[in-house]
Amino acid sequence: KYLKSILHETVQILHDVKGKNLCLKYFSEERVYSYIYNNMELLKDLNLDMYFLELFLLIK
Repeated sequence: KYLKSILHETVQILHDVKGKNLCLKYFSEERVYSYIYNNMELLKDLNLDMYFLELFLLIK
């Protein structure tokens, strides 16, 4: 739960400061998607896989 809170705050700040388009740009350019893909098992073990994708891509 604490990790979800940190992730949420980080992404929300990025979204608020840079806007949705730059948030998605950072998601791509900083290889966040690659990190998620390469560490999917770890994220699944932590029950954070879909949460993290939904949070960062701002889809619900």
